[in-house]
Amino acid sequence: MISDDTEPVAARRRPIDPILGAALAAISCALVAACFVIPYLGAFVHDGLVKTCAWGLAVLASCAGWGTLIGRRCWPNQRIGISLRAVWGASFFAAVGGLAAMVGGVSRFLILGWLLAGAGLLAHATITGRLDLAREARARLRATRMNLPFASVLVFVAAAVVVHYVGGASDVSSNPYDDDIAYYPFAKQLLESGTLIDPFSFRRMSTLGGQALYHAALLVRVEVAHLNVFDRGMCFLLAVGLLASHRSVHQRKPPALARLLSVVFLVVLPNTSINSASYYSGLAFFLGFYQTLERLPVDLSASLNATSLRATSRRLLPLALVGAALCTFRQNYQATVGVVLVLSYALAALRLRKTGVRAVLVEGAVCLALVGLLVLPWLVLLYRSSETFLFPIMQGTFRSGVSVQSKSMGTMRFIRFFTDVWLHPDPILTLPIFVLVGLFVREASPRRPLAAQWLGAFVGIVLLSHAFSLADAGNLGRYDYGFVAASALLTWQTVATRASEGFRSNRFASAAPVALLVFALAAPSLDPQQAERTKKMITARLRDTSEQLRRSVPEQTEPPIAAVYARLQAVVPSGARLLIMLDEPYRLDYRRNEIWNLDLPGSASPKPEMPCFQGSEPLAAYLIKLGIRHVAFVQEQRSLHLYGRGLWFDRVWSADEIWRVYAPYVVDVIDNLTALSRTRAHLFDEAGMIVLDLETKQ
Repeated sequence: MISDDTEPVAARRRPIDPILGAALAAISCALVAACFVIPYLGAFVHDGLVKTCAWGLAVLASCAGWGTLIGRRCWPNQRIGISLRAVWGASFFAAVGGLAAMVGGVSRFLILGWLLAGAGLLAHATITGRLDLAREARARLRATRMNLPFASVLVFVAAAVVVHYVGGASDVSSNPYDDDIAYYPFAKQLLESGTLIDPFSFRRMSTLGGQALYHAALLVRVEVAHLNVFDRGMCFLLAVGLLASHRSVHQRKPPALARLLSVVFLVVLPNTSINSASYYSGLAFFLGFYQTLERLPVDLSASLNATSLRATSRRLLPLALVGAALCTFRQNYQATVGVVLVLSYALAALRLRKTGVRAVLVEGAVCLALVGLLVLPWLVLLYRSSETFLFPIMQGTFRSGVSVQSKSMGTMRFIRFFTDVWLHPDPILTLPIFVLVGLFVREASPRRPLAAQWLGAFVGIVLLSHAFSLADAGNLGRYDYGFVAASALLTWQTVATRASEGFRSNRFASAAPVALLVFALAAPSLDPQQAERTKKMITARLRDTSEQLRRSVPEQTEPPIAAVYARLQAVVPSGARLLIMLDEPYRLDYRRNEIWNLDLPGSASPKPEMPCFQGSEPLAAYLIKLGIRHVAFVQEQRSLHLYGRGLWFDRVWSADEIWRVYAPYVVDVIDNLTALSRTRAHLFDEAGMIVLDLETKQ
């Protein structure tokens, strides 16, 4: 909005707005088109990096296009930033993808069509809003000229953000115990078979499949090795955009310096993720979830009483979409999303007291129902795959008698364990300060989304600590990073916004929480170990980028082992069911065969359960009864990572309870497959990998 004192200047400049707007719109549309075209061009120098960066931006642009459509349909009178629109569009993709996966309809054609349609919607919105684009550009340029030192710092921070994005696209590392075994195969299975059925997979039970869907969208044009670009590049970029463009319920932004400090804190915060599962994606979508909840109408009773249930559902749709998408990332996010919504509307009902309480409760019920409806296809799919939709409460195909809960976890030990998880400082060393301030800061929205998110995080971690008490606090800390980091950063921005109002009215008491959080933001960088971890993270991003820029496209784009996997699968009849225990199952063709994966052998299997500690013949009979004639496995002495017998044999006597529970089953399955290899026909035997025909004896 241009103030009255600048109106004469603006009036003189208005004639150039159509020209400037048309030029900016044309440039924007050309850049989006280039992001789609470049990945389809022939091989050129730095092929992997350039195509990955371009396709990641193309997916984000498409999400922003769909989010723009949702914003115009659901919130036509609000100004929504492009980052929040991208989160809405990505959440809509999760809803559509869930429906498609439920009926086996995910495909390259469907994903590409969705992406192109979203890009078209964004191009249309850019062209129709070209005058606003021109005014925004002039306002930014004017602000830059007025504060050159701040603009210089902004450019430096923007360069650091670019390093993170390009570094995420360049990061070809993977966790062979998680990514190679399960997460990459999930994405390939979705893209090539259209669905995600894997009853022998332990990891399949612990995720609905949202992260795999976004990976599948990248696999349309990006190699498996570059899938880190989604979480460590695209979602990092989304999180930065959401922090930089945050608007409150009254359309007020936090002070520019406060938003800049939020971004700087995120840039230098060490990355503690160990695989391609949800990390920055949880952060980005929880930021979007909060901002959507915060910007719903303040007068709840009036907004609901004045409109129909249909209009209310339409207004709540963006919030429900983001909440449902979060539920598909990690199982523990489901509890947090549900608790945040329940507490938020409960706090609103308490604030309204007697007037409008019924309307608030109705709106809350409608929102929860919409979230459940949008998640339902993923729940149905998980039940089809693993006979559960709420693991570990509902065991499904998980082995009976085995648990992810510690058998020695008493009340006092659980309290200590929960406290360790809740206050686990890695990577936010000053988390208790953010919690203390966040629970008591005044919020403009009657729903108090910040307090609800902190309380939801607390309840979610209680449930997580109870359900997965076999894990250690450090690992569970990664599971709560998304909502904890989002809450910490939002606490700072909320306090900064409130303080800016207090300073204008000479309320110096507002300085106390600001001083606490400035210390909380700055203190981690003063810790030598934390500073060293930040340095290593940024150095790794620069090293990965440098390595990708150094490379040119080789004549053979796939390693020799890929051909071995192709020969392995070729001996199995097309359409036949194949059970595997391999180091790199993502190299298989999921269109050719129905592939079931023993990602953690012995822990999950369809009823009546895989027989363990009974010998090899009962195992063979069990598999044949399930229609599994062919089994492919890597020999224990040739396994590169997870399936070495010595590794698991040592863990039988591990000090960690989790390994003592699972190791005997893994060793038994390895031994039984080895025994079957002596009595069954070998269809394939190369590079330490064997394919058995269970119905043919040697």
